[in-house]
Parts: sequence; structure tokens; C-alpha cells
Amino acid sequence: MHARSSEEDLTTALKHCAAEPVHIPGTIQSHGAMIAVCNQTLQVLYASINTSDVLGRAATDLLSQSLNDLCQREERHALLNGMIHQDTGQRVNELGLLEVFGREVIVTASPAPGCTLFEFEPATLLETAAPDTLRDLEFLTSQLRSVDQTSVLFDKTVQLLQMLTGYDRVTIHEFDAEGHGRVQAEAVVAGLDPYLGLHFPAWDIPAQARKIMLKNAMRYIADVDGMPVPVLAATPALPPLDMTAGHLRGVSGVHMQYLRNMGTGATFTLNIVIKDALWGIISFNHTKPRHPSQRMRQLCRNFAEFFKLQLESIQQTAHMKRLLKTDDLRRKVTNGRNEGTSAEVFEAAMVEDLAEAMQADGAAMLFKDAVFTTGITPPGEGLAEIFETSEFEPGVTSSSRLSEEYPTISAQCGPEISGILVAKLPEDSVVIFFRKDRQEAVSWAGAPEKTVIKVDGVARLDPRSSFAQYKAEVRGTSEPWTLDQKSIAEEIWSMLVSAEREALIERTNRQQSLLIDELNHRVRNILALIRSLSQQSLTHNGSIQSYVTALEARIAAVASAHDLGAEKTNLSATAMQILELEAAPYNQEDRRVTVQGKDVGIRSELAPMFALVVHELMTNAVKYGALSRPEGHVSVELQRGDNGLRVNWREDGGPEIQPPAAKGFGTTLIETSVPFELDGKVELDYHSAGLRAVLTLPESVLVDKVPLKALDVVSSSPFPDPVAPGNLEITKARCLLLEDNYVVSLDTARVLKTVGFETVETALNVQDALAKLDRLDPGIAILDINLTAGQTSEPVAEALAARGIPFIFVTGYGDTMKLGGMFASSPVLKKPIREDELRCALAEIET
Repeated sequence: MHARSSEEDLTTALKHCAAEPVHIPGTIQSHGAMIAVCNQTLQVLYASINTSDVLGRAATDLLSQSLNDLCQREERHALLNGMIHQDTGQRVNELGLLEVFGREVIVTASPAPGCTLFEFEPATLLETAAPDTLRDLEFLTSQLRSVDQTSVLFDKTVQLLQMLTGYDRVTIHEFDAEGHGRVQAEAVVAGLDPYLGLHFPAWDIPAQARKIMLKNAMRYIADVDGMPVPVLAATPALPPLDMTAGHLRGVSGVHMQYLRNMGTGATFTLNIVIKDALWGIISFNHTKPRHPSQRMRQLCRNFAEFFKLQLESIQQTAHMKRLLKTDDLRRKVTNGRNEGTSAEVFEAAMVEDLAEAMQADGAAMLFKDAVFTTGITPPGEGLAEIFETSEFEPGVTSSSRLSEEYPTISAQCGPEISGILVAKLPEDSVVIFFRKDRQEAVSWAGAPEKTVIKVDGVARLDPRSSFAQYKAEVRGTSEPWTLDQKSIAEEIWSMLVSAEREALIERTNRQQSLLIDELNHRVRNILALIRSLSQQSLTHNGSIQSYVTALEARIAAVASAHDLGAEKTNLSATAMQILELEAAPYNQEDRRVTVQGKDVGIRSELAPMFALVVHELMTNAVKYGALSRPEGHVSVELQRGDNGLRVNWREDGGPEIQPPAAKGFGTTLIETSVPFELDGKVELDYHSAGLRAVLTLPESVLVDKVPLKALDVVSSSPFPDPVAPGNLEITKARCLLLEDNYVVSLDTARVLKTVGFETVETALNVQDALAKLDRLDPGIAILDINLTAGQTSEPVAEALAARGIPFIFVTGYGDTMKLGGMFASSPVLKKPIREDELRCALAEIET
């Protein structure tokens, strides 16, 4: 019994194992001899010391000699025809029975760097009979042609090969993603312990050995107790001989001990490589020494190729079935997108189909604000945190060891889930597949633990001595996601991204065209709207000052409403906020627009479109309907039901209206935006007493949550306590105004002088402002944040701050303008500057 290995010894042993040069062992197996001949000079560069036993010529007599001098004409001709150059890609050339140096031997040629390896086996190893290899191969392959299930393919293969070769045990090992092998099929003689279903740890086959297995189709060890035969070099300057492709290549002593502990006397291995990866092996084990004949090796090697093709065919058929399933999912996505909103496409049935295609225990999808789940998923709060995590990049991410690789995510999933595969889509949409913790006993062929022994004071791995079934409880892992499943996930991801991208492009193009038309339409309407506001303000105000004040407030409200429709924001506005914002210009002295009912949020990307629809209703009311007369009134009622939100619009007190003979842009926008952009319905009734409209928005447009931030709604009493001009000492100082628009500069200067400034010096750019700063020595500055040619006013603000001069920023970007750093707390006013807001800002500076 070995003492528990220290971490240091184990690390040293693993490094030694990983560094062992198994491709240059310096020895060959004892049942044959070998020479290596230079491809250019035909000189013998290497020879095993037993050539005298097999070929009748001592190795020292062969080294540095040319084949032209060593061989008779016919012998030389046969060997030269068998020489292999590396650039041909050929791995082995079986020359069969030849006479070399007067002795009959079985000859095989294989490539090595700059030379060809010739391996010789005594003719006595030939089978006594000369069976028909092609006939046997035809029989073997015919037994597998109609097989369409991997389990049947595996079982038939081991049975046929055991019958053909006579080895005591034939097994098929399939490797998982981590390199562990599992015995999927076995044919074994009576009296030996079965290995079927057992797992073999990945470190049983070191990485460097796996690299050789990728290149060589076959490997055999005739006698695990055979003495290794050294290989001599012609000169000391020659490098160790690379025998990667040779079948006589010597075997690591550690591996030989491993086989002895296993009770094995001889082995024969066929390596199965699929898509440039080591899929697994067909392993032959015999309790006594056994030499596979060249004919048997050739037959098994060709049969293994057919086995691989049949396995790939079965896998491809299964893959095609999954592709058909994926195509069916793609059609559902496409049809769903064409028939309704994208949110409705990703319903529970879709998630169930996706989970089934991925062989997952559960799945969850977040699309915008809608969540769909099926099967085993984390609890609500945990799922929400997983959706919001930044640990996953766009694309596909997978793990079958969640607690080890993503501990934070594992904590949200709970112990029941150990596998996750995430397909992160654009627009913050996510599809996540879950697999439960295996919580099962895995049967290993012996305890899967590494032990260390000291050899000449150096720590080396000690092969385990027992291969009896050892059951280990596996926790914290799920069934691994196979390469095929990851490929399907990539296809699903591409499919959903493509569908969403097409929908997004279509929606964006439609909205862009609509917004361009809306911009032109608003430019035409703005003059009419301002004129109407001016007339109404003049009717309700007896003095010029009150008229100007009321008009400014209404223009500011119109600007705020414009901000909501023009700015792309991530905020979730509510239906009532949007309606109140659009109604604010007409609710100054009296409430001519009333909004009541149950409020509900509008999805952030759709709120501007809803605002445009409301704006057009309001504008039409101002131009043609109830708001075109002082006594007119608009009432809006919000009704929330099972099918979504119903917006009832009613106008009274306006002129008698008739259905329009031709639809204008505003009406067209309303009738197209609601069904196509908001997936809703609209009804317009041109009642003689006033317009009656009903807008219906589906649940997919709504969000039941508190807005992230209240919008800047102008209230019906927008003015704070007035600040008299005489109370502002700061107005006695000079004011520097930085504004790059000449017309806006004139209007802003007018407002500044209205509040009491006697001297206002204007600058059109940063350079001009800095020059005037030195000359003017102002008491305060008003700075437009964004200037032409990509400039900002920050350099001027920094110069003012250095001198202790207060300043106020002005912006035309509304709520989307955010200042950082040293200016995060600076006062900011939105254009156009209102007199009352300017006075309040000045009063705050003075205090």
C-alpha cells in the first residue's frame, strides 16, 4: 500500500509523465528488427542490435553502409520501391514477404524525419494457411452495412473482431470531452472480469501518446514481458530516432507495468479518429503473449476504417434529423415573425422544442421583457440574476461543471443544476439550457487516483494495481455537452439572431422612413402649433408679460414632448406620462386635456413610437379639432384588461368635423404605426361632435414595472416662486455666452438681459470664448455643451472653474445629455432657455 502522495511529488510525477518522449524510446520490441535508411543517400543511419538474429547481419556491419552496397539487385529494388517520403502523407507500406540478405522476412516500411523505417519480422510468424483477406473483409463489412444504431454497431463489431483475432477481450472505448474513456461494448472470454460500462480516467493515456494515436491507425504490443531491444545510431551526432509511425516502437516502462497490473500479456489497438479528433479506440487484450500476423493487422486496419465510416454515417443521419428539427424551429420563428410580433414567436412551445433538440432538462428564454421557461430552471430571482449577468459573451457558452467554472452562476442555479449552455442574442435577449446534477455513481476500472513512487529519488506515477469496479459518487457535474449539441446550439443561435436581425432591419427601415416623414411633417406643423399656442395665450392673458410667460412655458412643454419622440432612451416611460407630456402645453391655466385610468409602462424601444401617435392626435386636435377652440376639451381614459391596454380618446367642444376626403400624413402615421410598429389596433370615428379614437396595445408592448426615471413632465403649475430681477446680485456682473448658433445666441442674450444682465458678451467657438475670458473677466458664463465640428465647451468650463467663475451649461440634447467627471454636478438647462428656469439656476448659484 502506497502512502498518500504529496502535492509536490504528484506535480513532479505528472510533469515527468507529460514530458516522457514516447516517440523516441530508443528501443523496439523484441519480436522483430529495424533499420532506418536515409531517403537521400540510402545510407543506414540506425539499426536495432538484434539484426543479426533476424537478418543475419550485425548492426555494426549495417550502419553507415548504403543499400546499394548491402543488397543484391532484386532485394535493393524491392526496398527502394517501399521507401516513404514524408510529403506523400503515407503512414505505412506493407511490402509483405521478401528475401533480405538471404533470409525470408515480413517487411513493413513507414516514414521518419528524413528517412524510412524498415521493420522486419521472421517469416515463421506467417499464418500457416493463406486465407483470402478481401473475402474476409467483405464478410465483416457486410455484417455492419445495414446497422443504423450505434449500440448495435458496437456490439456486432466486438463480437466479429474477437471471432476473427482470437484475443481474450475486445472492447470499444469512447472518449468524452475531457478525455475519459467509457467501455461501450465488450466481447470477453469466460473467467475474466467484465469491463463493460466502466470508466477509464484520461491520464491512463498521456497527451503525447494521444498525439501519436491521431497519426497511427494501429498499435500492438506482442509481449508485455519482452525485453526491449536498443537501437544504435551510425554516429553520435545523429538525433534520437523518431519512431512515431513504426509498429515495433518500444513501449514505456510505466505502460508495461500498467498492462501487467491489468493481467494483460499482449495488446492490439485500433485508433478511431473522426473529424481530426480521437473519438475512441477498439482495444484487444490477451492474457498471454500474442503476435498479430501482418495479414490480421491489415484486415483489422481496413475493417476499422469501415467501422469509422459506418459510425460517421449513423452520426450524420442523427445529425440530419436534428437539422430537420432545427429547420422546423426556423420555420416557426420565421412564420411567427411574419404573422405577429417577435415577442409572440418565442412562446413556451418554442422553448420546449429548443430544450428537446438540445436534450436539456430545462430551458429559459428572455426576449425583451418576456420570460418563457420549461422543465428544470433556477428559481425566479436566481433566473433574473443569471439573465442580467455579464459573465457570458454574445454567442454560445457552455459548462458541465458549473460550480467549478462559474461559481456565482452556480449559486443562483442551486445544487440541482450543474450544466448550462447559454446562447446570448442581440438586444439583451438570452436562451439558456440547463442540465441537472448527475448525482450518480460512476463505475471506474479501479480507483481513479494518481499514486507516486520514487525511482532513483525521482517521483514517478505508479500505475494502479487494481482494475476492479470502483464506484465513485459524482457531484457538481452534469452530462457533458457534446460537440454535436454545441453545433446545434450554434445553429439555433444563428437562426434566432438571423430572424431577429431580419425583423430588426425591417422594423428599423420602416421606422426610419416613418421618422423622416415625421420630421418633415413636424417642421411644417411647428409653425401652426406655435401660432395656435400664441393665439390661445393671448386670449387668456391680459398683459404682455403674462402672455410672454405663458407662451414660453407652452413652447418648453412642446420641446419636452419632442425630446421623448426624438431621443433613443433606455428608460421605461408609462402611457400616462407620455399623454401628460403631450398635453402639458394645453394645461397651463386650465386643464383642457384630462387623462385618467390605470397607468402602465411601455417598452422602452416602443415608447417613442407611442409618443408620436399621441403627438399626432394632439396636433390634429389643435389644428382641426377640440383644441382649436378655447372651449374645446380632450379626455383620455386608460383601461387595462387581459388583452392589453385600451386608450379611449374623446374630443368635445370643438368645431363640427367630417371624415377627411383624403388622408394626411398624421392620419396615415396613426393608422400604420399602431398595427405595424406597436402590433395593436386603431379605430377612428369622425363623430360630428368631435373625434373618437380607440387605440389597443397588446401585452407584448407593455411592462408592469416602475419607470427607471421619471420623465421631465411640465406640470400645470410649472413656475416656482418667482425671483425678482432686483434680488439677483449676480446679474450686475458681466455675462459670457458661448453659443455657436447665431439665431439661438440672439434669443438667449435676450433672455439674459430680461433677467437683469446689463452686459452680455457672446462667443461662437472655444477659441473666441477663451480670448474674451481674459479681456472680459465675467462674473458668470452660459455655455452651450456641444459645438460645431465635434467641439465641446469643456475647455472653457475648465478655465472658468480654475478662476472660480460660476457657469451654467445649456444643451439641446434633452435627457440623454450626461456630464461626467468634474462637471457631473454642474447646472444644466435645456434649450430653449426659459426665463423662470434661468432665474432659479442663478438663484442657486448665488446661494
